Amino acid sequence: MKRIDSFRGAYHFLSNFYLCPVLYDGLMCVSSESAFQVAKAEYPVDKLKLKDMAPEFAKKYGRKMQMKKGWEDIKVQVMAEVLRCKFSCNESLRILLLETGDSELVEGNNWGDTFWGVCNGEGLNILGNLLERERYYWKKRQDSDLLRDELITKISEVGNHENSTLMAMVKKYELETGNEVRKGRYFVKDKTEVE
Repeated sequence: MKRIDSFRGAYHFLSNFYLCPVLYDGLMCVSSESAFQVAKAEYPVDKLKLKDMAPEFAKKYGRKMQMKKGWEDIKVQVMAEVLRCKFSCNESLRILLLETGDSELVEGNNWGDTFWGVCNGEGLNILGNLLERERYYWKKRQDSDLLRDELITKISEVGNHENSTLMAMVKKYELETGNEVRKGRYFVKDKTEVE
């Protein structure tokens, strides 16, 4: 398996310091680092300052400000949410993430971060693991969307659900995704209709 061992150069987009819009908690932030620090902030005035700060300044500011109570207990889940927002807001980055294939993603660093990354061969690599999980989510979603499109095409060609092969595909799709296909139309969980 290939290993991407730093988020620089061609893989800088994996870094939280990469500049890209990230809509988090109703605020448009300039990077996922800024969004993460917004989530960490206890006070709204800090959130408003952080959203527009360059990532390196947001990180420094975040070390001095008042953190939410219980931050250490929720920070990994918050990072997962921030990454979901990052790749939801930026299709080009999502494509690049998927293009990493099954490579191991390691946030290699020389500044001693052994929680989010790996330094001198040591570390938990939490950020790398979360990015791999995010990639898996988008891969499954991409596969699901391809299957959905195939189902919609077949349903429109057949015109009914009497075909047993088609019914088997529909059941498989519904079980894997939690979405419904009925009456020749596709309905997502909230019953939004797509022709």
